Amino acid sequence: MFLYNNYEQKIEYDYASDGVPSHINRKLNAGTYYVCFSNDSVYEGEGYISFSLTKQKDDLSDKSEAAASLTPGFHQIYIDGYGDEDWYKFTAMSNKVSFTVHNQYYGNNNFGRGIYIYGSNMVEADHVSCGYGSTKTKSVSVTKGNTYYVQIVSTKAYEWGAKAAFEFKNGLPATTSTYVENTAGGIRLSWDLVPGASGYVIYRRAWNLASSGWTSFERWGNTTSTKWLDTKVYAGTRYQYGVKAYYTDQYNSYALGEVGPLKTTVRITPRILESVTGGVNQLTVKWTPSKNFSGYQIKYATNSAFKNAKSIKITNPAAASAVLKNLSSGTKYYVTVRSYHIFEGMTYFGPWSNVRTGTAR
Repeated sequence: MFLYNNYEQKIEYDYASDGVPSHINRKLNAGTYYVCFSNDSVYEGEGYISFSLTKQKDDLSDKSEAAASLTPGFHQIYIDGYGDEDWYKFTAMSNKVSFTVHNQYYGNNNFGRGIYIYGSNMVEADHVSCGYGSTKTKSVSVTKGNTYYVQIVSTKAYEWGAKAAFEFKNGLPATTSTYVENTAGGIRLSWDLVPGASGYVIYRRAWNLASSGWTSFERWGNTTSTKWLDTKVYAGTRYQYGVKAYYTDQYNSYALGEVGPLKTTVRITPRILESVTGGVNQLTVKWTPSKNFSGYQIKYATNSAFKNAKSIKITNPAAASAVLKNLSSGTKYYVTVRSYHIFEGMTYFGPWSNVRTGTAR
């Protein structure tokens, strides 16, 4: 007696001999099956019957409760070939996901395998399956943001030991850029970590943002670092940045996620604080000026951490000194300075200078 699935694949058999009847006891998945009583060919043999099994919603719900979560990106999953099934769940990052079934053939190992996709209501949305010795890839329509369940099924006849390979590609979420800042070495960009990402692609455009094209400026193949320093920048130039996460598959090809919020700044070089000189209840502060920017900001405090610091703005870009007044006599102050620039109504700040101290008399 031979048991076949709907793809003409033999999944179980038993021989009758010496008055002992053949017997098959096997758990089956939903689908149509054939039982042949005369030989191992369903369509050429004689005396076969067919039957269908339907999975109940409650049965699926029970199994899906233990489903392992799949992060966004690429996954390659292996499953033993003899009637096994695994459950996973994922949140759709876009309106399409891709599934691939690799149906390997090893000697007499004859696999029937497939992937079934269910919505959160456990109603089947789609499935991917193929016959032995072949591979099938299918793009499945889903709803971005919804949760789906994946049932991976594999069956095998004859021998033990082979594995079934399944691949799953889910898009990556948008990468959120948290901030850009001027540093002494360049413009530093920071963003939030994206689970499942193999790395990030950084995009930049400069000056006239309405017409300037985007440049795929850097491929940052680091999954743990979410900061990057742009050293190829020029003083007074406005730059805008965006970040996309990407993932690589087993062929080392990569797919990009969505770009998150864009961040804009103007490259402002650091000032050098030259001196801080004490006077009667005041300090005189001197620095190296730059006429390329709109002005300066001076920050001062009675502690090196600049806790509860005060600040003043100097609006003359040609200025090279300023006086801090109404200070406490005999008190030591910590002072630093930076440039700022106003561009189309937005104020951008440069990095803080070196710190100097002075004591008011």
